[in-house]
Amino acid sequence: MKKIKLLLTLSLSALLATAGCTGGSAGKTLFELSGINSSVSDISQEELSSQTESENGSSEKEASASASSEPSEAASSEPSELVSQQPSEEESSTIEESSTPEPSGNEIYKPQYKHFYPKLASLEKKDFNILYFSARNFRQSAVFPSPISSDELERLMWLLNYDCPELIHVTGDYLPEYNDDERVISVKLYYNMESSEYDACFDAVEAYFDELRTETAEMNELQKETYVFNKLFSETTFTETTKKAGSVYGALIEHESRCEGISKAFAWCMNELGVECFTIAGHPLWDVESLYSSHSWNIIKIDGEYYHVDLAADNLRNYPDEFVLPLYSFFNAYDRWILQTRTVYDIFLDLGVPECTSEKLNYHVMKDCLIKEGDDPEERFKDILSRYYSPAAESAISIRFENKDAYNDFFATRQTWLQDFLNENGYSCSDSFYCNDAGQTMILYTIPE
Repeated sequence: MKKIKLLLTLSLSALLATAGCTGGSAGKTLFELSGINSSVSDISQEELSSQTESENGSSEKEASASASSEPSEAASSEPSELVSQQPSEEESSTIEESSTPEPSGNEIYKPQYKHFYPKLASLEKKDFNILYFSARNFRQSAVFPSPISSDELERLMWLLNYDCPELIHVTGDYLPEYNDDERVISVKLYYNMESSEYDACFDAVEAYFDELRTETAEMNELQKETYVFNKLFSETTFTETTKKAGSVYGALIEHESRCEGISKAFAWCMNELGVECFTIAGHPLWDVESLYSSHSWNIIKIDGEYYHVDLAADNLRNYPDEFVLPLYSFFNAYDRWILQTRTVYDIFLDLGVPECTSEKLNYHVMKDCLIKEGDDPEERFKDILSRYYSPAAESAISIRFENKDAYNDFFATRQTWLQDFLNENGYSCSDSFYCNDAGQTMILYTIPE
């Protein structure tokens, strides 16, 4: 038994538990409501097909996957200092030193799903394999063959938590043991279930994927993405307090999760459906009051182009829980938009995050419900209403503003603009406005009278 010289519990899950992605519980989503003429509901099969047609002879833009190792300063930010917790007396006493066998390369679960693992240098990959093998087998701790720095351990733990969603039992919390030179020689790991529970829980997740593959068998990539987005939004209640809230199991099976579990679940679902997708994390600019807040979301590759997808951010809303519609604020978002709302941690940028420059498959671009910089907001608002308002049925129209001032100013004039539109067309309705300030997105919900 070896005494620990310095102990500190570093919690990735605690970081994410304080994220700004709080919000309402999941309820009825628009694609479940019958008879609604809407810009929020499922994109039509025809529209999806037309949007995803590729030009003959065009090649996929693989260069973007490796071109962003040097992002702009606006995209770079180191994680805030990790949340510290005092270890218990039992943890503070000793960590049993053991020899952790080095796993072979084929023990990594479906390495083709992992975006960052292949980018590790050979020595770092060796340390990661030891960490992964220890976690997968519920070992109390992982012992490194040679001491590593605290920064190296932090990097490996972020990747263990985000690049390996199959580790549904790993909490992300860890407790390093240091040698006299203040270098890490081993790390204690924490789990949200007993090893005896794992097989049944994992089988339940695999059964979910089997059903999902059947449901999406005839869909193209964009249709699969839309289906999974709506399905997880409908089924999952946002919470930070349940034991498995940061796990894929919490999102898919218990239907209670925070952004960490939701984003990992979305990535794993898409990879199982043959669509490249992975999870990253950063600091949300909508929650700057919290020094330790973090947020996680996805990058997905659709028809050769990379996009950001932030399903959990649709929980950042201020309307009643009993009536919940997805706003699609960050559905296939592009860098220029997403980086107005958060930074990406250097841990991910250093390993290579692809550029997301295409706007083609962004939800509000496809629906032509985006009020851009330089647009006349009133004119665009009425134009959108003319295409999506129904005098005969309930309507829900999601509109996003590129300019924050225009978004804020809209709420002082929206009722006047709406009434002018109704009067000009001889319509009458009752209405509600729901909004997501972080996404500068609002939904107009109307009921004809």
